Amino acid sequence: MSRLSAVLFLLLLILLVGIGIVFSTLVPVLLGLIISLTLLVCIRFPLQLGMLSIAAGPLIGLIFSLPLQQGLYARRFFGGSIDLPFSDVLAILGMLAVGLWVLRTTSFTSAWKRLPFVGGYGALIVAHLTSALSTAKPDAVGVLKYALRPVAFSYAAFVALPVVLLRRWRDVRRAFGVFVIGATAFAAQGFLSLFVDEQWTTISLHRARPLPVFGFYPIGSNHNVLAEWLVVAAPFALALAAWTHHRRLRPYLLAAAGLCTLIALLTFARSAWIAMILQLALLFATVWRPYLRQVGDWFLRFAWIIVLPLTGYMVWFSLAQQVETSTDARAMLTGISWQLFKMHPFVGVGAGTFTSYIGGTWAYQLLFGGAMDAHGILQKLLAETGMIGLAAYGVVSVTIAHLAWKVIGRIGWTHRIGQGLMYAAVGMLGAWTYQLFNTTYWSAKLWLPIGLFFAAAALCRRSKYV
Repeated sequence: MSRLSAVLFLLLLILLVGIGIVFSTLVPVLLGLIISLTLLVCIRFPLQLGMLSIAAGPLIGLIFSLPLQQGLYARRFFGGSIDLPFSDVLAILGMLAVGLWVLRTTSFTSAWKRLPFVGGYGALIVAHLTSALSTAKPDAVGVLKYALRPVAFSYAAFVALPVVLLRRWRDVRRAFGVFVIGATAFAAQGFLSLFVDEQWTTISLHRARPLPVFGFYPIGSNHNVLAEWLVVAAPFALALAAWTHHRRLRPYLLAAAGLCTLIALLTFARSAWIAMILQLALLFATVWRPYLRQVGDWFLRFAWIIVLPLTGYMVWFSLAQQVETSTDARAMLTGISWQLFKMHPFVGVGAGTFTSYIGGTWAYQLLFGGAMDAHGILQKLLAETGMIGLAAYGVVSVTIAHLAWKVIGRIGWTHRIGQGLMYAAVGMLGAWTYQLFNTTYWSAKLWLPIGLFFAAAALCRRSKYV
């Protein structure tokens, strides 16, 4: 802490104590101390808070809830309470720390120039705001809230933050390492879940899934929340293995990639299998192309002994009653999304309103119970923002693919930097593909892998590898 910061903190403390004495209450003192300490920590440890927010990205299962007084706007804007996942709380602190760091060390203009596809994403935010003009008459306040959080928040917290903060290869490697370590820990937990149930007692060979920690599910309780993280972590581990200067670390990273891949398969999440098939196709078309014939020979000799039974179990598992019910629910959600789009094709029915329409659909409630969000970002955009939102997301996706291919093509994937960047792009592809079928599209699950990729890509253009 600098001498100026210490003096300012002392003066603020004296002022707050004086206010507390005058008004005979400690509330302003405590509130002021919390705010002051938060600002001091953000000023002193911007990189550490940024890394912490990256590490906490998957922790969407831990929710902080703050009840509000039942006023009109509290009910319309927040639904009566402020509910924040632990990952978002740390992301807010990380953004505050990075913002203060930018003010002290550089300018917002230079930070803005580093941001990728910001124009396309801005159009996506505008498309969500435009949905307030829908003839379905959505609540304009609710649309504004949804456009700000989670839509704008996802870019600011999970794309802009790592791109602006990670300006050295050393920091990029640490960020990828934090990502891989966290995912590997959850993969190990997924392996244990094959042998114990949620109470950590009986043998339960069924599918890999998250387990509770002291009664809480840090990343959520559904098998998809585990699989969608692992399909990104496996290629990220390979990227870090290509980039690291420590040869002794590479076998451990390869083992982590193998564990994440295995557990992702053993979740028997159909979205994970589809994403991993596309990832393998891209790898064998690029980095692994020289080994394609060797892998084919190895598969014909040995791998089919494992792959075929695993695939057979996946097919049998997909025909189970529980999975068929999930398929029927997804099909009805897609049908409802299409019907809403046909009624309001241009601007949709309003950002953030899809769940309320499902809640009002009697047939869905009767067959499947509580309301769910659209299982796929395209269905979500189609219903809520219409053709304008779908077009904007298409521009964002095409721009991401173009920028990624441009930087990788310039470097090539024979060099270890380009090879690692290709692995990172494969992880990004896995995140993008998974959210075609899942519900966590406005979270770190999709946008943090994209942010980390572009943080690395920016350094490939601007700095030496050190």
